[in-house]
Amino acid sequence: MGWFTKRSKSWEVKNTVLLLGVVGSVSFISFGVLTPIAIAIFGNIVNVNRWFWKSCMIALVYLFFLILALFFLVADVSSTYVLAVNFLSFYIYVVYMSLDLGEYLQRLDLQNYITLEKNKDYNYDAVISQFNQVQEDISPKDRFIAKLTFWRDQISNAKVVENVSELIRLTEIIIAKDESRADLFFVRHGSTIENVLQQYVELDQTYIANASVISTKENLEHVIAQSKVVFENELSNMIETEALQVDGEASVYISVLKGRGIL
Repeated sequence: MGWFTKRSKSWEVKNTVLLLGVVGSVSFISFGVLTPIAIAIFGNIVNVNRWFWKSCMIALVYLFFLILALFFLVADVSSTYVLAVNFLSFYIYVVYMSLDLGEYLQRLDLQNYITLEKNKDYNYDAVISQFNQVQEDISPKDRFIAKLTFWRDQISNAKVVENVSELIRLTEIIIAKDESRADLFFVRHGSTIENVLQQYVELDQTYIANASVISTKENLEHVIAQSKVVFENELSNMIETEALQVDGEASVYISVLKGRGIL
C-alpha cells in the first residue's frame, strides 16, 4: 500500500517521478513558458483542468519577472538574475504540482474503477470501499469478464484488443460448457491475466516511448497473445473430455441394448 493510494509505493514513486520530472524539465528548458501545457496534459489524463488555469495565472506572474530579467540581461546588468528566475520557475511549478500530487495519484488510480467527471472531487477511500463491496457481490466469473472488458476498452492497439475480445469470448464459452471446471480455470488464469492487462494499459497511458517501455509492452502483448492460445487449449481439452464421456456412455448404452437383445 502506498502513501496516497491502495497501490504499491513503487507505482506511486514511478508516477510521481514522471509527473514532477516532466513538469520540472519543461519548466527549466522553456523558462516556465510551456509548463502550463505540460500540466494540462497530465490534468487531462485524470480529467482535471483547474490545474491548467491556476498554472496559467502563475505563468503570467512569472512572465513579468522573466521579461524584467531579460531587460536586465539586455542592459548587461547581470545574467545571474535570468538564471535565478529560470530556477525559480522550476521550483514554483514543481512545488505547485507537489501540493496536488496526492489528488493526482488518487484520480489516476480511480480511473481504473470509475469514469471520472471533470473537476469533480472524489473521496478515494469511499470509492475504493464501495467498489470492493460491489465486487464481493459479483461472482468471480462475472468479475473476470467485467475486468477484461474494462481493460480492453482502454487499449488502443487493435491487435491486442482483438486478442482480449477473443479471451472474453472463450471465457464465456468455457463458463457455459462447464461451470464447475470453469472455477479451476479462473484459479489458473484469472489474476495473472488481469495483472498483465492492467500493467499493459498503465504503460500504454504513460506517454513514454523509451526502449524499456516498448520492450515491456511487446512482452506483455506476447503474453496476451499466448493467453489466447492457452484459453483455446483449455476449451479444446474440455470438448475432448466431453467427447470421451459421451463416447463412453454411448458404448455402455449399446452394450446394454445388446445384452437385452434389443439390438
